[in-house]
Amino acid sequence: MMGFSLKTIRRFAPLGVLIISLILSACTTAIQDSAPELPKAEYLQPDNDLLQQDTTSMQSQAKANTRYSNFLKGLRHGLVMKTRLDAQLVIPRLILVNAQKANGVENRNDTWIWAYPINTDDRTINVRLEAEKQDSTVHWSVYLNSDGDFANLLFCEGSTGNKGKDGDWSYYGLDQQNDRAIRSHIRWRYEASDDMTLNLDLEKPVFGNEAMQITYYADSTSRQLQQFNADGFQNVNLRWNADTKAGSITDSGTTYCWAKDLTNTSCSD
Repeated sequence: MMGFSLKTIRRFAPLGVLIISLILSACTTAIQDSAPELPKAEYLQPDNDLLQQDTTSMQSQAKANTRYSNFLKGLRHGLVMKTRLDAQLVIPRLILVNAQKANGVENRNDTWIWAYPINTDDRTINVRLEAEKQDSTVHWSVYLNSDGDFANLLFCEGSTGNKGKDGDWSYYGLDQQNDRAIRSHIRWRYEASDDMTLNLDLEKPVFGNEAMQITYYADSTSRQLQQFNADGFQNVNLRWNADTKAGSITDSGTTYCWAKDLTNTSCSD
């Protein structure tokens, strides 16, 4: 059996310490250098199953009777709220979808950058997504560049926690000119598609809309879309069962209900 003298051990001891130090340093660097978790577009995607019902036969029958009138009222309000949500979320979702395909590069300690183009029908928008780790949260900034349109435009910024599943972002929009006022504000909490909350605050009029808030909730059995006016008064409340699609719509204080076959029913049933 091969043995080592005390002299040999002493001779190579510094080298062993150096190797161990390098290994520990590499492991520590690997941990520190890991990119923060990108939020996923699905965190900003409500369940639209109810709003995708084929209503052709209902619409024709509604002219002859009112058996689907409650559901159709709820559907109209739901589509309006969905349109307002989508108008504010379509660009953020597109940015996040494309960021997932790009590679984050560490710019300096705890700061990462994703840079990539988004091609539309009439232009190419170059996106720079910056992330800075701050204890248990990450601060994000999204800058946009497009030849002849805008340069280094701060489109949105905010923070995330829980690996991107909790977020709070403010959006400045594309039409800032000399005004960087917040156009909209988005907050989300996501565990699964049936366990999430999404809040949209419209701070500035968009497409003729007044300032308002739209909130979406989902749990294991139900879905809910609510709309509040600028004074915080709830003027629309749409609720439905995720499986049966039975639900109700409260419009300016009056509630209308429908059964699982989408026909009118008493709200006391």
